[in-house]
Amino acid sequence: MIRSVALLVAALLGLSACSVATPPGSGSGTVSSGTPGTSSTQGMPQADIPEGLSAAFLAYRYPVDGADWALGWRTYELPIEKRFLRFLGACVVDAGYRALGRAVREAKNVGVPSEGWLFPDLDVLRQRGFEWDDADPALSVIGSVSDMSGVSAEEQDSSLDILRGDLERWPQFGIPATIDAARGLNDDVTACEVKAGDASYGRLEDADLGFARQWLFAVQRMETDDAEVSAAAGDALVCARQIDPLFADASSLVEWLAMLDGESINLDYGGASTEEVDAKRRAWGQAYGVCVGPLVEVRRRKRLVLREQIVNEQLPQLLEIQARLDAALDEPA
Repeated sequence: MIRSVALLVAALLGLSACSVATPPGSGSGTVSSGTPGTSSTQGMPQADIPEGLSAAFLAYRYPVDGADWALGWRTYELPIEKRFLRFLGACVVDAGYRALGRAVREAKNVGVPSEGWLFPDLDVLRQRGFEWDDADPALSVIGSVSDMSGVSAEEQDSSLDILRGDLERWPQFGIPATIDAARGLNDDVTACEVKAGDASYGRLEDADLGFARQWLFAVQRMETDDAEVSAAAGDALVCARQIDPLFADASSLVEWLAMLDGESINLDYGGASTEEVDAKRRAWGQAYGVCVGPLVEVRRRKRLVLREQIVNEQLPQLLEIQARLDAALDEPA
């Protein structure tokens, strides 16, 4: 079940492999989210906000760039995500994993999922490139849990071995680093995730994601159907290929980002230190930010025009959805 706009992007556009990177050796993590600033939009066209709608809501439903993406996620996704972790942690404690459950409930390192293709955050790229945030041990263990429904025995074994590796890496949770223990934990946490999701996302899911779906499809179509955007994307790709010979054969920015993650994993398994991998990802990301800067400007100008048209046509429905989203945030945890 798709529970958020962030997950909707990955599901609709197939970006999960390249846009939300996971540090090698951990079950979860995000590309460094930094602190979104304002420099990436200075000098660019600014949005007119219709009366009754908030800037955060527009950014959440109709992001035009990475700064919008981060603002919307922090306003609407992050509070619900923290609520979800509190419910999940309590359930995990009740299932008998006290240390892990408490750590999940109190987790602080919940970063903004990066969307490196359609909504790159230029400020973050200039500051830290694609450097990974430090993984929270509890969230890494939870992130290695997966729903085994319909999964082949071979894939199940592979997933459980990853989870077992996390238990070995973080012994402070007191869970034996065995396949049997990993299987039991996986089953218990999967059940807890369903309960926690129902308890924390209910009314947020009631707010129709159809508008977000329409926007993401429209934004994606613009990449190929709008000549100016398509040309800017082509220029960005030519630039990105020259960042490192490793990326010379990338056929698109999506493939370039996937290759970057693949090369990061190769470095890790090749014996490079965390510092060395981070240095590479920082340099690659900073160069990528330079390459896509002109593309971001063109996209923003075009997307603002499209967003204004859509919002004017659907303002009554959007006001209603905003009210439901705000009410979901106001629900007691």
